[in-house]
Amino acid sequence: MDTLLRETDQRMTGGLWIGDPPTRLRLEDLTEGMLVFGVGTSEQRGPKTAQKIRALIEYGSSGPYVHVGIILLDSETGCLKVFEAGASGVQACSLDTFLGRYRYIAAYEQPALLPSGSIEAARRFARRTVDVKTPYSRLGALLAPLRQWRHQRRVWKWPDNDPTWSSRRHGATPHGRRHYFCSQFVIDTIRAAGVHGFETNFLKSTCYTPMMLAESPGLLRFIGFVAERYEVLDPRDPVIAGTVYARHPHLRAKWAEPS
Repeated sequence: MDTLLRETDQRMTGGLWIGDPPTRLRLEDLTEGMLVFGVGTSEQRGPKTAQKIRALIEYGSSGPYVHVGIILLDSETGCLKVFEAGASGVQACSLDTFLGRYRYIAAYEQPALLPSGSIEAARRFARRTVDVKTPYSRLGALLAPLRQWRHQRRVWKWPDNDPTWSSRRHGATPHGRRHYFCSQFVIDTIRAAGVHGFETNFLKSTCYTPMMLAESPGLLRFIGFVAERYEVLDPRDPVIAGTVYARHPHLRAKWAEPS
């Protein structure tokens, strides 16, 4: 019976059963093409404006994922870097630097990104966006929760007099944008790689907060957490939310015990 339940009542697209511990990763386990989501901070860091934007995104999207970047091979250094749109603009930082800002990070992947053979296009797009010193879109980040709400209302509109709207190309091009916020940049980077579906109205990049990007059904696959302990996981994290483990950190602590 347990085997049947594992096959039919799985959490997330990664197939995580309700009693299974999520994988804890090391930084060296992170590979190219992964999306990394920042969760919380152990202390108040950064300018007050950036802190307020993070708090608003967290409140507006009803979840703990406040930032996202994409891991790509940097052509300048030959090393893996996190390409991200942050308060200082679009930049590439080391994995250590990214992790140091957050209580923990959640790693996901877009399954079609690497097999598409277009990862090089994603690298070029990300590197070019960094090189032209693309600034951060504070207004876009502030409006993202509202745009997300309106976008969801349009996607699930009923009755829908234009049923092909979601699958049509949205027309906006990722090339030549003058500014970016984090999830917008990540979506446009994947789109630049030619991954099917990212050019449609359904995945219009200005309408996605980091939380909505992670939670969209069938879009990303959960890989694991880079965290010191299971107890630091946010109860609202979509991987554990709604389970007994979300409410009781001492149960999450048992995940680390040898079976």
